[in-house]
Amino acid sequence: MAPIKRIATDAQGRYAVTASDDKTARVWEIATGRLLQTLRVPIGPGDEGKLYAVALSPDGETVALGGFTNATDSHQSIYLFARSSGQMRARFSGLPNVVSQLSYSPDGRWLAACLWNGGLRVYDSQQGAAQTPLADRDYGGTCYGAAWRQDGWLATSSFDGKLRLYQISQAGLQRKQSVAAPSGKLPFQLHFSPDGKRLAVGYSDSRQVDVLDGDSLEKLYAPDVSGVDNGNLGRVAFSADGRSLVATGSWKKDGKTMLRLWAEGGRGAYSDLAVSENTVMDIQPLPQTGWLLAASDPAWGVLQESMQTKSRASIANLFGNRNAALLVDETGRSLSFGFAGMGREPWQFDMAQRKLSPGQLKTGHAPRTDGLPLTNWEDNTRPVLKDLALTLHQGETSRSLALDAKAERFVLGADWSLRQFDASGKQAWEKPVPGASWGVNIPRAGRVVVVAYGDGTLRWHRLSDGQELLAFFPHGDRKRWVLWTPGGYYDASPGAEELIGWHINRGPDRAADFYPAARFRERFYRPDVIDLVLDTLDEGEALRLANENRPQALNNKSIAQSLPPTLHLQTPADIRSSSERIRIQARADSAADAPIKRWFVRIDGVKANLSVAAQSQFDQEISIPREDCTVELFAENKYGVSNPLPVRVTWQGRAPSAAANLRLPLLRILAIGVSDYPKGIPPLQFAHKDAQDFIQFFQAQKGVLYRDVHITPLLNGNATRDAITRAMQALEEQVKGSDDVTMVFFSGHGEMAGNGKLFFLPADVKPDNLRGSAIRHEEVLELVSSLRGKALVFLDACRSGGGKKAAESFDITRIVNEMGSAQSGAVVFASSTGREFSLEKSALQNGVFTAALLEGLRGAAAEQGKITHGSLRRYLEKRVPALSGDAQHPSFLAPQSVQDFPIAVQR
Repeated sequence: MAPIKRIATDAQGRYAVTASDDKTARVWEIATGRLLQTLRVPIGPGDEGKLYAVALSPDGETVALGGFTNATDSHQSIYLFARSSGQMRARFSGLPNVVSQLSYSPDGRWLAACLWNGGLRVYDSQQGAAQTPLADRDYGGTCYGAAWRQDGWLATSSFDGKLRLYQISQAGLQRKQSVAAPSGKLPFQLHFSPDGKRLAVGYSDSRQVDVLDGDSLEKLYAPDVSGVDNGNLGRVAFSADGRSLVATGSWKKDGKTMLRLWAEGGRGAYSDLAVSENTVMDIQPLPQTGWLLAASDPAWGVLQESMQTKSRASIANLFGNRNAALLVDETGRSLSFGFAGMGREPWQFDMAQRKLSPGQLKTGHAPRTDGLPLTNWEDNTRPVLKDLALTLHQGETSRSLALDAKAERFVLGADWSLRQFDASGKQAWEKPVPGASWGVNIPRAGRVVVVAYGDGTLRWHRLSDGQELLAFFPHGDRKRWVLWTPGGYYDASPGAEELIGWHINRGPDRAADFYPAARFRERFYRPDVIDLVLDTLDEGEALRLANENRPQALNNKSIAQSLPPTLHLQTPADIRSSSERIRIQARADSAADAPIKRWFVRIDGVKANLSVAAQSQFDQEISIPREDCTVELFAENKYGVSNPLPVRVTWQGRAPSAAANLRLPLLRILAIGVSDYPKGIPPLQFAHKDAQDFIQFFQAQKGVLYRDVHITPLLNGNATRDAITRAMQALEEQVKGSDDVTMVFFSGHGEMAGNGKLFFLPADVKPDNLRGSAIRHEEVLELVSSLRGKALVFLDACRSGGGKKAAESFDITRIVNEMGSAQSGAVVFASSTGREFSLEKSALQNGVFTAALLEGLRGAAAEQGKITHGSLRRYLEKRVPALSGDAQHPSFLAPQSVQDFPIAVQR
């Protein structure tokens, strides 16, 4: 959620590790871009925990992290993590200043650490954390660059304008050269050619790039930088074979950050490529071909010699979202912003409907910037009101401005602060900010100010005193979003509950833990609180009012006192196996008052048939399929289920036999459709027909994709509570095969009771006694979670059409998030999103969702002759809005460990 400052890889180029201002480091599989591990250091308020430096040992086993890391005392630390398990191995402490760069020697023995105004430290990896590092403190500025030669010599760059070359041994740190950088006072990144004969240097204060002699540090030549007319080329790297040299940084062309590649190691012709939206912060060569890039978008990518890039970005680029790029309605409950920077790719969010959609807000207003003599407020360090210079921090830049409707006060957004002033220029309040305040807007009601921040969030602050009330994070995939209050009460779209959570420090010598918000769903998932915050302008009052309408069980324990277990892997997280049984060992940490109740395991989302003692230690042999798979461990205590602990298995044995590949799975379906309800509940037209049509389709898949299809149909009067309960119990007992597939289809009404409980309504429901006559959604969740084999749930619910209250009466988003979680293992399709109605249309003779679903299953969603849950999702995402006139949008969620698999074959 913040700029990636550095990127590192191992000697074989298998892994990338990124370090970010968001106070995490992340381990990625380069070949696939898959996130393998998130590393968490102790953090605190402000800058504490921001990571500016990362190094990965050549063998890929140890990650070194540094930055603003003085959580324990007045000194900074370097944290060493096991790449595979994510556990902290050691901590080098006692550093006098922030760590700006880390780099391992080619043999992995030495770790170089560059410091802000503190010189150089070099650690011996063969010694423990208590060692006294080799040091050169004679630096007159921040050391930003460290590059190793293959023979173990080290070059550094410093903002004192000097380049230094060292020979390092157990005897000490010997400085061999110290020269002035030839083309600038602020040399930044360095990189040796593979043979060590040349050293490339980029600068922060110059557009020049130099190539120096690798021994004497004398200038050999300067690559052609003609046409580079802005920014810098401060990040440089040779290719693995030394034939090419690349440089990038903040140089832009047509709004894109550019990279230049020279042939002949920098002597030859060049070509240019747009590689990023924002500044490239780091570039590192890959061992075979190409480079890794890290940018402040935030994004990382792979640049190949063919000049193709891959990028991973997860946040909205809110840079330049000021003036007409940030629109709000009268109250601030609806807004629009540009997803791609400078207001490009406008999207809007309707808080009342909980709907994120493309396009600019038609009823929105741009921030008012006229009415007072304000100047120099756009990208300037000295904003002025008439003749009065407005207060900012030293070096801080003003970014955005909004006046209230009467021009009696205004809010100024800057890099590090948000400030309100009155019309005379007197400051009323100042608040620190989570990122640059790219845009501000005061709705005409004048009660709040809406801010677009550099961390990809939009936040509502109380105008009277700047207190934050609410935050909104739209994910870069344009689908997921989450809203939350400072106290942690939240609402989230399907799959978005993992985007926020609680960080728990475990002391200076242990990795911190992170618990996604979903782990505390019962306590903090409160859409009703979110609804009231902008009315009350007070989180506490919103909670009080919400609890009056929906009583909650009191929980006075702090988060730290009510945690689910934390799991620690004691065997490798990546296993290569030719045996169908692997052994996994793990440990669960759990509170003294919350012993482990049970362990369970899922393999690619399918529940394993294991019996594990309820104890803190897990030590089991597990049967795996003859293919690559992901094994996930879970432990549960009275406070909930742990985060999944993944083990990735690469199969190296014999492939399954042809006969095994030809064996068809068994399909079991529980299909419920209720159109006829007791008096007091509006009838539906096509719910029973939806279930009938679903059944009919899958009956025809017998002998095609499934060896047999067992169906339990419960339609209209047959769909009583007792009948549904018996059918679910029977299904749980019958499903035994791990390759088999179970589907649960429900079409009918859903309702939410006053205590927040959700119910599916059977045919004999008693409206005044939902608890005793309806099906609790937890019952369905328990069924789905208990099943072996693959499980899919289809929900065409909440179609009552009885006004706004009816649309809000069944929280489909919560059900999707719960049933599609990693611990349940189910793939979930639902008819609508947020607070939309699920519609029926006579012309379709079905509900809109089921009509689109059947179209997709019958072949419209086929890809290469098969309908997978992924291809079906892609079809429904387009077809349901089309059939409903954009009034209805389906929800979908599948656990990350569940691979895409076929559910039907086109006939």
